[in-house]
Amino acid sequence: PIWARFLDGKLDLQTAFWGYLVGGTLVVCFGSMVLGLFKWWEEGYIYSMALGVFVISNRVWASASNYIKEKHKKDQPVVWGILTQCVCALNALSMVAILYDVIFN
Repeated sequence: PIWARFLDGKLDLQTAFWGYLVGGTLVVCFGSMVLGLFKWWEEGYIYSMALGVFVISNRVWASASNYIKEKHKKDQPVVWGILTQCVCALNALSMVAILYDVIFN
């Protein structure tokens, strides 16, 4: 199944990026914010959002790493893999900044 390939980091880069990093992150963040509307969840939504963002970014990073390895073997450009890893890092760093703001402010 596609989910298992994603978790193994073996999903093709395009699907991992657009399907999971862009689409999946939007779904996770929106779902977490909807949960945040309930009184019983309070600020817990930010932690579920952070967990989702970190897991998705990590697995897309793994797919990008596999993409880079495959392109190196074929002696082809690896720019899309590197750019994807940059987006993953920025995505995770922005979540760290949000967590810092929530925890310490």
